[in-house]
Amino acid sequence: GLRALWQPTDKQHLELSYSFDQYDKSSFLQPLHLDIRSYSNVQNAFRLLYTLNLRQGDVFSAGADYLHDWLLNPNLEGRTRKQRSCDVFAQYDLNLSEAWEVVGALRFDHFSDHSKARLTPKLSIRHTPLAHLNLRLGYGMGFRSPTLKEKYYNFDMAGIWLVTGNPDLKAEVSHNFNLSAEYSRLRYIFTLSGHYN
Repeated sequence: GLRALWQPTDKQHLELSYSFDQYDKSSFLQPLHLDIRSYSNVQNAFRLLYTLNLRQGDVFSAGADYLHDWLLNPNLEGRTRKQRSCDVFAQYDLNLSEAWEVVGALRFDHFSDHSKARLTPKLSIRHTPLAHLNLRLGYGMGFRSPTLKEKYYNFDMAGIWLVTGNPDLKAEVSHNFNLSAEYSRLRYIFTLSGHYN
């Protein structure tokens, strides 16, 4: 992997990163000196993240991710599958006062396999009505598309079991609500929380 950081001012940060991952399985035929690859999964991932620190501790963040996923498996129809996925996101952490903080975020995901896309929002509110007491309320929508392995993988685990993907898997969408109260004093923290998914 590679990672580059740039800080044009004391309030701005820009980060660019790249990672490469490859996993192969092959059979080496010694008399013929042949290395026959039977499985390969190659992933190239890029990420760009920008952060701006504003007045009173407010923070604005924005960024994007890109992943190219390639899978070779002789048990796949056509032997290979590929998927490109990308997302863009923005988040604002707003400190209204010492007693109130609001964090809002939006994210857009796109997956090339069957062209799935989704916009997901998130909102979190923190209120401190008394010293040492924090109340939090949050909502977040989640989205996840199946990976190439989950959809198309087909593998015999040494005759013990079969690992088989399902090409008809649908993307997952979730709604998450949470509410919590936290009281901290000296070395003790008491938390009461509830969530609904």
